Amino acid sequence: MSSPLQLETRPYGQISPSERLHLFAFSVASGIHTAKTFASYIFSSERKNKTWKRFQGEAGGRYTTERLNIPELQSRRPSTYASYTQFIQETGLESNVEILESPAPKSDNVGHSTTFMNAKLLWVGRKRHDRVILYIHGGGYVMAMNKASLYFWDYMQKELETHGFSTGIAVLNYTIYPDGPFPTVLSEVTLAVNHLLSSGVDPRNLYIAGDSAGGNAVMQLISHILHPGIVKSIPSAPIWAPFAGAILISPWVVLTTDSPSYAENESVDAVSRDGLERWGAAVLQQASDEYSSFVEPGKAPEGWFSGVESILGRLFITAGDKECMRDDISALAGTLQEHYAMHHNKKMSVPVMKDEEFPHGNRNVTFMLEKGGVHDHSLVDFEVGETRLVETTRILIDWLAGGMNPSIEVQGKEH
Repeated sequence: MSSPLQLETRPYGQISPSERLHLFAFSVASGIHTAKTFASYIFSSERKNKTWKRFQGEAGGRYTTERLNIPELQSRRPSTYASYTQFIQETGLESNVEILESPAPKSDNVGHSTTFMNAKLLWVGRKRHDRVILYIHGGGYVMAMNKASLYFWDYMQKELETHGFSTGIAVLNYTIYPDGPFPTVLSEVTLAVNHLLSSGVDPRNLYIAGDSAGGNAVMQLISHILHPGIVKSIPSAPIWAPFAGAILISPWVVLTTDSPSYAENESVDAVSRDGLERWGAAVLQQASDEYSSFVEPGKAPEGWFSGVESILGRLFITAGDKECMRDDISALAGTLQEHYAMHHNKKMSVPVMKDEEFPHGNRNVTFMLEKGGVHDHSLVDFEVGETRLVETTRILIDWLAGGMNPSIEVQGKEH
């Protein structure tokens, strides 16, 4: 195990002269690493299943997250808003930004401030209130959004349109480490949900999606709705009907790296075990133990998610079988399925979707485990510019389209 992490106090992306020198050395070493990776690819059986750019993208992600510390990684990743602005310029889409107004700052029962420093909704195209997907990006809570995520949701939006479902995509710009200790992000997610509901979005037409740390944030919201009295500084989300559903793409549900899948997949995943360990330590260092079930939903006590079926119509959870987090995600999927099964008074196993299968039937929790998949498998395609998309993406589109309700409408669809 690594030594205890020193709490970072520098602003996002600020690096020291020594770190700047290290980044220069890293860039030189990366060139050598790419050459070695190509040689490995030439003789690899993976050539049958992966293009070179995907193979290199996964290897490069693993190499980068293993060798760079948090400020160094931040310095290479523009802010979420900057990435959104660049995306708008590249696509020619209309820019729609809503600054989320927060209540007067106050402190919770352990002294955490609930100010909202960066809470904005960044819409992919036009704002809509009839069908909405609220997306919370990943990055270990230490990095801003990868621009590739916007291209992924732009693609999803267009595909849903071909199925006859025009859908608004709202991306939450939230506060990043070190400025966002728990419960800051939960505050901002709750604020975003309440804003959408007060704007006229029917909860039955609202999906809440997140990848990696964003998936963790979605689970925090679920915990907060089920246990509203624990984080007293944050108002609950006043839903009068269940949300349409939640989408958890490679959700980060346990912030330590002890599960067997870490040892099994640390040499093949797209993110390094060392990096995940550092990021997890940074998040845990800023969170009080009394909130452990919020921060690490995969370690929540038995019965913690009792009642989840009353606030979420259904869930779609993904993982790759070559992903370090695989075991933790699989375990949480099983726990959530058990709650829905008990609600329906029958015992059901977790429906694990293979590549060739389609999630038919009235399944409340669909768990898609993709063969050969790595962390954030669907999003990696858009990061490396892949044209042959993974099966998880297709199945997610069909799952969404198959569950959207055309009969629930509200006034003022577009703005």
